[in-house]
Amino acid sequence: MRVVLGRSEGLRGEITPWPSKFFTQFSVALAALGEGRSEIGSPLAVEDTLCLLPSLKKLGVEVKRTPRKWTVWGTAGKPMPTAGAVDAKGSATSLSLLCSISALAGKTVVVTGNPSLRSRPLPELLRGLQRVGVSVLSSKETDSPPFVIMGARLRGGRVKLNMPDKYLPSLILPCLFGERNYHLQVKGGRRLEMALKLLAAGSVKIASDGGLRIPREVPKGFRTTVPPDPDLLAPFSTLAVLSDSKILIRGEEEGIFLSLLRRFGLKERKRGKTILIEGPQPPTPTKLDVSGFPEFFPLLCVTACFAKGTSVLFGLSPARKAKTDRVSTMVKSLRKMGARIKEDSNRVIIRGPSVLRGCTVDPGEDPCTAAALAVAGLLAEGQTIIENAQALRLTYPAFLASLRRLGVELTVG
Repeated sequence: MRVVLGRSEGLRGEITPWPSKFFTQFSVALAALGEGRSEIGSPLAVEDTLCLLPSLKKLGVEVKRTPRKWTVWGTAGKPMPTAGAVDAKGSATSLSLLCSISALAGKTVVVTGNPSLRSRPLPELLRGLQRVGVSVLSSKETDSPPFVIMGARLRGGRVKLNMPDKYLPSLILPCLFGERNYHLQVKGGRRLEMALKLLAAGSVKIASDGGLRIPREVPKGFRTTVPPDPDLLAPFSTLAVLSDSKILIRGEEEGIFLSLLRRFGLKERKRGKTILIEGPQPPTPTKLDVSGFPEFFPLLCVTACFAKGTSVLFGLSPARKAKTDRVSTMVKSLRKMGARIKEDSNRVIIRGPSVLRGCTVDPGEDPCTAAALAVAGLLAEGQTIIENAQALRLTYPAFLASLRRLGVELTVG
């Protein structure tokens, strides 16, 4: 899919955050291993979440889907595969969850994905699964999927895990069915916090003093509503603050991204239960470690292009390991648009302000990069063509429609 757009000013309107993608993914996986029936309200229905449903069916999990609710009948920790392979499509998070569920199946299951996912080395996930007792091998020397899951010996006890927050929640799931309690020594983040709340909804209480103390307990069926994720509106916040626009975000939660914009000296205003983002505001240059939020790296690059001075973004390793290498893709694309940007070891250095000029760019299969390049195109002179814009559908359910409602003129072909 190709999207053609140009410089847009004077955007006005209100926008509501979409439901959380990770909360949707983890709640479905937890329900699949739970006892009885679970109901998940307001799920985010995008490709990275929907891919779980047919795969869970192949693992013996019954799922009924309606637009407003997904109902899951769990296996009480005993999935019964009806096929030898399950497919996570392009989602590494879904792959990690399917690996953990498949480990309890009692027979060999291959967990695979699309060509993009199969090309991504995932050594942290592979080693993490092995450390908690899952018998898993990569079919390649690069530690890339497909992963072959051959059961598990879940002995319990103390296990030290040094891995991204992205995969930690999935490793909790098999530990619930260990021979004895687990004590995981980990450093978690936002995803782990959400996972612990969901586990509590399933009557699994995990103490987090000095690590995670995980009891041997089958989760109970639960009811939950997927909360909105204000950070999914990060592209719209960036667009509003850098252009002559005014966008009102419904909801009191501000998310992580607005705090990052403040590092550039950019501000928002709270109005009751809404947040007003208004521009144009001139960013100030900054130095920022992006290792904890690689999904925002592309938008932070765009923001830095408009700051007067030199900005440095470092801690790039997680951003390189996404659906595409976000670092090289953004550097190449923004340089093509006229930005003064370069890679230097584990840093990206951006000298601004730059006058961006429209051109043809390709984000690959990464939705965060696609959204950031769309924002760059809307701030650039002339016409910008975004190839492979279908990547937006992996995370954002109505990205282009939302832009149109705000007043953006674009064509899709």
